[in-house]
Parts: sequence; structure tokens; C-alpha cells
Amino acid sequence: MLAMSRLIGFVLVVCLCFGLVGCSGSGATTEEFGDFDLSPRGTLVSYNKLEDYSYSYLYGVLTYAGVDIDPEVGATLYGVTYSTVDLKGNPTTASGAVAIPDGATAASLVSYQHSTATLKTNVPSGNNDEGLFILASFASSGNYVVSMADYLGLGSNPGLHPYMHSATEASASIDMIRAARQLCTKLNVTLSKKLFLAGYSQGGHATMALSKAIQDMNTAEFSVTASAPMAGPYDLSNSQIHFALDDQGPDTPTFMAYVTLAYNMIYGLYTNPSTAFVSPYDVQVPVLFNGTQDIDAVAAALPSDEAQLFQPAFSNEFLQPGALQNALQANNLYNWKPMMPMTLYHARSDNIVAFENSEKAYDTFQTNGAPNVHLVDLGGNLTHAQGIEPAVQRARHWFDTF
Repeated sequence: MLAMSRLIGFVLVVCLCFGLVGCSGSGATTEEFGDFDLSPRGTLVSYNKLEDYSYSYLYGVLTYAGVDIDPEVGATLYGVTYSTVDLKGNPTTASGAVAIPDGATAASLVSYQHSTATLKTNVPSGNNDEGLFILASFASSGNYVVSMADYLGLGSNPGLHPYMHSATEASASIDMIRAARQLCTKLNVTLSKKLFLAGYSQGGHATMALSKAIQDMNTAEFSVTASAPMAGPYDLSNSQIHFALDDQGPDTPTFMAYVTLAYNMIYGLYTNPSTAFVSPYDVQVPVLFNGTQDIDAVAAALPSDEAQLFQPAFSNEFLQPGALQNALQANNLYNWKPMMPMTLYHARSDNIVAFENSEKAYDTFQTNGAPNVHLVDLGGNLTHAQGIEPAVQRARHWFDTF
């Protein structure tokens, strides 16, 4: 669920390799709606054009990514701000992005939930690489508008991102969908009733949270046509934390530190950072995650072994019964019964998010009687970072069947 800033770093390479010049300048148009009432969640507050991408540019992006997707049209990316709620349910505004195919008059909506980010601007509204890849994969077909929330604590929303918190992943995305629909109305783009959900890594977790939240709402406002959670940690408290501790990689301390800070903000795990972190990281960690550092910089500043980062007693709490384990369990997302068509995509060889997360979710869904859930193993030769391209490609082709 980490290292996604390293994942698709192909945008500049594409421009250089293909000599493409089809991107217009950003910020071409902006519309503000002045005073607004925050009480209706999902109200579109403002929007601005971030970038126009030509067909040839998107062709280069998809060709370089090596996915079997043929673009049909160019697309425009808009940044939006919208009303939502914070951790305590109080009104706030958040940001995101909407990708609209050129010339679109009718399309279906895809809500894409992005992967882990520590830098506030490395999000869809920051026109980042992941957002561009998703725009190219879906909007370039001419058939999909893509809604991409930045989440709370990222983009323009203040404070620490509540990382791996299923409730706010879902609420931010639900309200972003509402805002995207309003933007389409303003731009004279007619949306069908079809709603598709997809996301990779943390976005897989967020997609699962969003799928469950929409189903639990049981309202005519939303009806999920199909959901594609990809390589997400759905069993945080067991499969994922055991995998992280047993097969520690350079991202393990980053993941564990991010979760610790976020869950302390949400659940009050400690009053002094030195309870969780050894010196000097008790001082350094809160600064590293203040939104100004990307994941590579954060990982480089942390030790490669979590035992050198956490106090021994606190480290044990990741596995033993207590407040931290309870927080992880509260954000597990495998024990329910999806009623919408759902396909989980995951590579068995994933080195960051355990494949067991998807197996556990799939097996539990089957036991619970879910009528239309499938698990696709992307193979045994892909790292976590390499899995996004084939996962998104397969999700796109699956959505096309609807």
C-alpha cells in the first residue's frame, strides 16, 4: 500500500519519448460559487480546469504503461472542492479531481480511490501520475467520467490524513461522487445510472469501504454497477500486520508509523509520542507526516527495521489485544456480504500487501453467501508496484462488459 509515488513515474518519460505536446496549460478556467451551505454533503463548492490531455498524449501514457487499452478521445481533468464531513462529523471542505472525456455528452461514472500518499499535493487534484494513468485508462474511452477524491487530510483539506480509516475513506468518496455529478450537470455531460468503483492499494481498502458504505445506505441515490477493489489490506489486524512484521521490507516502518499516527488521532492510543516511538523518532515522525514529504523521503528518514522505530511494549500492541489491535480490527473490511458484482484483483507475489487479504475477503464473502464475487490472481511475478497496470487494465475491460 506504499511506494505508489514510485509506481507510475512515466509522465515526463512519455513526453520525452513520444514528443507529445497535447497538454494545455492548467488553470484555464475557474468557477467559484461564493457562500455555500455545508449542510448538504457533497455540494460542489468550486472547480477549475487543471489540464487538457490530447488523444495522442494519452495514447503515449497507455503505451508506455504497457496496458492493453486503446484510447479513443482526449480528456480534461478538473480540480474540485466540495463539502463533506470530518472525523467528528462536522462540516468541512475537501478536494478531488474529475476526468471528463472530450466531447462527452453521455457517460458512466467511475469512482477511483487512490493509493497511499504522504505529500498533500501527490493526489488527483495535484494532477499526479496515478490520477493521469486512471484518466487515461478510463476517460480516454469516451465512456467514463472519473471521480477521484483526495481524502481527508490530503489535497486542500487540513490536518493529518486519517490513514486506513474506512469510515472517512468512504464518506470523502461518497461526497466526491455527489460533487462530480454536479460538475457534469454544469458541463452538460449526462451521466447514466451506472456507477463503478475501483481503487488500488490503500485505494483497494477505500473501495471496499465505499462499497460497503453504499450498500449499507440502502438508498436510491447510489446503486453500484460493479466494484473492483485491487490489492487492498482488507484484513489489517491479522493478515496484513503479520505479513508486514514477518516479511519486513523498506516500506514496513512507513506503513506502521502512518497507521500509528492516524489511529492515535482517531482513537487516542497515547498522549505522548515517546510512548510509541523511540528517540529521536518520537520527535521526527510527526514532522515527517505533516504533508510536506513524499513517501520516498519519509521512508529514507525512517529505520528499515520497525524494532528500531517503536518502543518494544508499543510494538507488541500491533499483535496483542488492546487499543491498537481494536483500532485495526475496526477497520477490517472482509466480514460482510457484498450484493453488487465484485471482482478482487491481486498478485499472489505482492511484496507489500499480503495476497492473504484478498483470499480472506473472498473466502468470507463466499461463506456469507455473496452472490457474485470473484478473485483474480494477477500472477506470481509481480511486485506491489508492478500490479497496478494489469489490475486496472482488467478492471476496465470488466467494467466494459456492463
